[in-house]
Amino acid sequence: MVRVVFKNLEKSEFIKDIVSDKITHALEKFPELENATATVTVGMENSPFHAGADLFQVRVILLARGLKPIVLEKQAGSPYQAVAVLTDRLFEVLHRAVERRREKSRSERRRWKGSPHLGHEWRSVG
Repeated sequence: MVRVVFKNLEKSEFIKDIVSDKITHALEKFPELENATATVTVGMENSPFHAGADLFQVRVILLARGLKPIVLEKQAGSPYQAVAVLTDRLFEVLHRAVERRREKSRSERRRWKGSPHLGHEWRSVG
């Protein structure tokens, strides 16, 4: 589930659809994250003290069972660029987090498989 929140920016259905599509697409690549919830904040930062272009920022907070909360934030000159950069980074972070969880469960199974506390039927023959 993806929830889009706007901060210092007018609500736009077009931006909301693009953001939710991109985040959903990244989450669909990992079946382990089927019930994950993502809160995406799209905002604009405009400094009254410094002249220059406005920066659009996109921040995602992803909560999934079995993983630590993932918080990412990216800024760019347009909200579309910020979302594109964020989804690329989100895919990398999710891949690393899911792989870390898989490796942890594999090592747990390996450790118990060769344990002397288990009966002879669980030990490998060799």
